[in-house]
Amino acid sequence: MKETLILSVKEIMSLVSMKECIDLQEKAFRALGKEKTINAPNSWLFVDKHHGHNKLMACFMEGEEKDYQAVKTISSYPNNVKHNLPTVLGCLALIDPETSLPICFMDAAYITALRTGAGGALAAKLLARKNSENIGVIGTGNTAGPTLRGILETLEGIKRGKVFSRSPGRRQAFCTKISQEYSVDLKPVESAQKAVDGADIVITGTTSPTPVLLDEWIKPGMHINAMGIRTEIDPKILKRSKIVGDSLTTAVDDGKSLMAIKASIISSKDVYGDLGDLLLGRKPGRAGEGEITFFDSSGVAVQDVVVAGYVYEKALRNGVGVRVDMFSGVEQLISP
Repeated sequence: MKETLILSVKEIMSLVSMKECIDLQEKAFRALGKEKTINAPNSWLFVDKHHGHNKLMACFMEGEEKDYQAVKTISSYPNNVKHNLPTVLGCLALIDPETSLPICFMDAAYITALRTGAGGALAAKLLARKNSENIGVIGTGNTAGPTLRGILETLEGIKRGKVFSRSPGRRQAFCTKISQEYSVDLKPVESAQKAVDGADIVITGTTSPTPVLLDEWIKPGMHINAMGIRTEIDPKILKRSKIVGDSLTTAVDDGKSLMAIKASIISSKDVYGDLGDLLLGRKPGRAGEGEITFFDSSGVAVQDVVVAGYVYEKALRNGVGVRVDMFSGVEQLISP
């Protein structure tokens, strides 16, 4: 029987960088656009007793050299702070697509944050104005941070930014840390509106049950990376925007676009396309300097699979991780 490789968070961090992940996300969305993937519908498990929820995702990807399959759960439990744990935790099982035997277990929280940010960077590259210099950020968690880092890795013209979150201490620490990592002047501000004012690119990455980004703040030419929960955006913004999803299906069924559709502000036909359409040249990206572009990010399981496969293969080459024969004896389950 095959042994199962176990990888820790630190080991995964050592095996894949943001730059590598951006390249991997392009492969993922191209595969999605070419219909080389099977993505199960995103599903949710709400555990009200413990004030948390879990998102369940799964995908099969037909690769050029090797196929991959994975199942992931990613959770949000705000009360984890009481246990000295992050709000967001998760695990991912990489599965042998021929047998369904789990070949690797790994943390999913870091992979999710990294691939989300990398996907957002790819969207900004395809949709934002080429001369963008100013960025506005709403949120300082593990969605907004990686997205900002991904954009700073991708768009060299970004010179300055303004950041808002509910905690003054967190937004100051966020600005200090990322300003030290990149050549960008980040300043904390006291409101979401101030963060957006004058921005060429706006990032939202929150778990807010009510909109943190309002329609009246959005000016012609802005690009919006809507990376957080689907309730964080004023649905009226989408009426004025060219909407591009990570997946057209996911945007309509599980994204910010769904909220605007439910509010009868747009219809599903108003969603322009997805990143695969743009990468494969089926549809052009930004059409003009004054166009408002909107990236509806809900997450697609192929984003995880392509990163998990890369991490697994690199771990094998580098001798990283712990091997466990956890399925020893499974042949006894075969009926006589």
